[in-house]
Amino acid sequence: MRILIEWLTTGSNWLKYKGKNNNGKSKMQYAKEIASLINKAKVKEFRTGDQVRVKIDAIEKAYKDADKWVNNTGAGVK
Repeated sequence: MRILIEWLTTGSNWLKYKGKNNNGKSKMQYAKEIASLINKAKVKEFRTGDQVRVKIDAIEKAYKDADKWVNNTGAGVK
C-alpha cells in the first residue's frame, strides 16, 4: 500500500492517472507500472495491473464517500 500511495502522491502522478497531461497513457498502463514497482519491492504477494487499478478505484471511492460525509453533501456513508 505504501508504494501505491507514494506513487499517487508524487508530483503530478494522480493527475496523469486521471487523464491530464498523460500523453495518451491509459489508467491500466499506469496501474501496470505501479504493479511493477510493487513487485520489484518484493512484497509478499504478486500484484497485477488489474489488482492495482481496483485498489485505486476503492481508495478513490472511500475518499469521495468521506468527503461527502464531512461536507454533508451526501445521504451518508454506507
